[in-house]
Amino acid sequence: MEKSTKTRSMTHIWLSGSSYDSPGDEYFARLGETDCAEETEEREEMLTGCDRLVRDIQKFLRRHFSYEDYRIFMLRFYETGSSFRTIARHMGEKTSVVTRRAQAMMESIRANRKFIAKRRLIMAGEAA
Repeated sequence: MEKSTKTRSMTHIWLSGSSYDSPGDEYFARLGETDCAEETEEREEMLTGCDRLVRDIQKFLRRHFSYEDYRIFMLRFYETGSSFRTIARHMGEKTSVVTRRAQAMMESIRANRKFIAKRRLIMAGEAA
């Protein structure tokens, strides 16, 4: 087997008289991007209205609050369901401080008109 190299990261391998050209790194990068885009579209189609609302709330919290506040919210309401006392203990904070921070996030979510409208649409769909 004879092997020759070219400068554009393409490899030519000669196998019993026939040649094989590697498409190069760019091809695989584009192929991966296509797969990711298709998977994202498929996942988006599978989301229910409630799933989209949860995702939007999480994005909102991530943009408008500190990462630490976001983690408090996620641990309490989405991931572990830990009590504010347990979260506060692990953070080295007072329970009242952690509770106030979570309440501020809840009030912000409840006051957001976009979330209110989406919630109403979801509830109307379930009632139908």
